[in-house]
Amino acid sequence: MFVDEKNILDESVIDMNLSNGQSLTIDKKFLNKKERSIRKIIIAQIPVSRKYIPDEFNELSIQFTNHFTIIFRDYNDGIAYRIQTLFSDSVTVLKETASFKFMKDAYAYAPVIGFFFSSGRHI
Repeated sequence: MFVDEKNILDESVIDMNLSNGQSLTIDKKFLNKKERSIRKIIIAQIPVSRKYIPDEFNELSIQFTNHFTIIFRDYNDGIAYRIQTLFSDSVTVLKETASFKFMKDAYAYAPVIGFFFSSGRHI
């Protein structure tokens, strides 16, 4: 990953392991990629700090033959990723890994989120 033409992120690992033994990184064979750019304004129904919120990002979706897709979004002030499965039935996630290797003298700010929602249950 580059910021102002300076490499800040070395090769890193993003993975998801399922209870049926499938994994994003096992047998990963590239199937398809899609790119898109979004530039729109979200109008907040209940404005807190502002009514009009810019929603601007570049997105890269990489689909693999093992029914996983990873979606990266590049915002002006940060990046995000999402792992999507394309199975016809529900899945149980045993482990999700996101390990980022920053280059020397690079830094990042990340919010720590201690919970997530799955199937309507708080975990």
